[in-house]
Amino acid sequence: MTWRAGGATVVHNAAAARQVFHHVRIEVLTLDVNLPGISGLELLVLLRQDPTWNEPPIILMSADAGQVAVTDAIRDGLVTKFLRKPFDVDQLVHEIQVAIANTEHDNEEKQPGTFQTFGK
Repeated sequence: MTWRAGGATVVHNAAAARQVFHHVRIEVLTLDVNLPGISGLELLVLLRQDPTWNEPPIILMSADAGQVAVTDAIRDGLVTKFLRKPFDVDQLVHEIQVAIANTEHDNEEKQPGTFQTFGK
């Protein structure tokens, strides 16, 4: 989902997500591990190989926190935050707000952008 001044765009697969990223500045990426086709973590690898990718904070979500790929991503610092599904929407909103605030603090000259949610 892309949030822009109250509007939203939902993308349900990795190929569509990769296309959206070329047209939208992302402030926070919330990413489901289980995407159709490839995993959210595989998508993240592909995005990081793209020279136009601007590395935003990543909020990863999955119902199975014990997946090896998930625990590795958390351990290796590849994601900013992990949320186990099901989660409270207020918690997700809070984590997005924290990520945005931390990003703005780290780089106060960035222009406001959008945040993305992809997956189910």
